[in-house]
Amino acid sequence: MNDVTIRRPLTWASAGATDVGTVRPLNEDSFLCQPEIGLWTVADGYCLAGHDVFSHDIADSTRNNIRIAS
Repeated sequence: MNDVTIRRPLTWASAGATDVGTVRPLNEDSFLCQPEIGLWTVADGYCLAGHDVFSHDIADSTRNNIRIAS
């Protein structure tokens, strides 16, 4: 049996945006789009005793580790 399936590479298009919403005065969400290496990171922020930077730390840490590895 012959496989006649045509295999084409996947092409990705991506965009990212966050919104402060209507509940909190700060936007605590963050994202990282690196389609050239097939990486997308979404970090949902939350406020815990005033520490609203956790999601940004995740995106920044991921970005920095990519730079170190390349």
